[in-house]
Amino acid sequence: MNMILRTATAAVVALGMSACLSPMENEMDKVWERDDTLLKAYMESNNIEATKTQVGYYYSKEIENDNAPQITNNSIVGIYYRIKTIDGKVIDSHTAEDGDPLIFLHGEAGMVPRVINFASGLASEGEVLNIYAPSQLGYGEYQYQQLILASSNLDIRVEYAKVYTKEELAEIEDQRIQDYLASNSIEGFERQENGAYIKVYEEGDADSLRVKSGDRVVVNYKIYELSEKEPFGKGEAENGSFGYRVGVPDNLKFLDQSVLGFTTNSHVEIIAPSHLAYGASTQVIPQVIREDLFKRELIMDRVRPFEPIRFNTIIKKVERN
Repeated sequence: MNMILRTATAAVVALGMSACLSPMENEMDKVWERDDTLLKAYMESNNIEATKTQVGYYYSKEIENDNAPQITNNSIVGIYYRIKTIDGKVIDSHTAEDGDPLIFLHGEAGMVPRVINFASGLASEGEVLNIYAPSQLGYGEYQYQQLILASSNLDIRVEYAKVYTKEELAEIEDQRIQDYLASNSIEGFERQENGAYIKVYEEGDADSLRVKSGDRVVVNYKIYELSEKEPFGKGEAENGSFGYRVGVPDNLKFLDQSVLGFTTNSHVEIIAPSHLAYGASTQVIPQVIREDLFKRELIMDRVRPFEPIRFNTIIKKVERN
């Protein structure tokens, strides 16, 4: 299957000590010792008191919220943040004035820089943590233009603003889809019971097979993040560019829903919320480096976490055993 259309439930972030350091253990130790020395000096010179964790980063709680439950594994977390190096260079920030919190899954999919995901387990909703992270828990040896320099130790402030339920997240995504359709004056989409929106541009051949589970279909397609004008994946050929078996458990759900019940030459577009698409992929801060990380195969998912997608498809062939 085309790499763009594959899901990665176990996203591997190849940033940090496993990807960037020498395989020799003593070299790894030297990097950690160097970073720890720099962090201690930074905190001492700025009169910062912080607790060191077993993982190797330091933290302090700027705001506590003892009445809120602690963030646990697989919590859906919304944050505001400021990330800078200990040299004072701001890499990125996102405040309430910029809009809704940035959402990620505190779990396997995680976050770049990964220390934010690690520290989430120490926080509760409404708390603010200051995190002092060695480079290997940040961006490691990765460099992006002049924005991120290799071996940067980080000073991070994170406000754990909201912990979402799956139902709340579904409502947020559905509202995003409705706002997208309204703001672009797009008509003809019908909402389905599972939250997908479908529009039929062409009905297809009335006398051909209607796709059912177990059929193999060949399609042409374009796939977009919800509000993007340029597709992040596409395939167009006279006889179809992408084939798959309908109803296979590993299929992304929107793939099956975009063809079931339709016939050859049907032209359909589906807007799928994330639970039918790529789900909880790895979150990336700053967003500008996401494409670069994906191209370097340092993250496995092109699409942001909890992002609705648009899938425009034409069925070119239906094969039934």
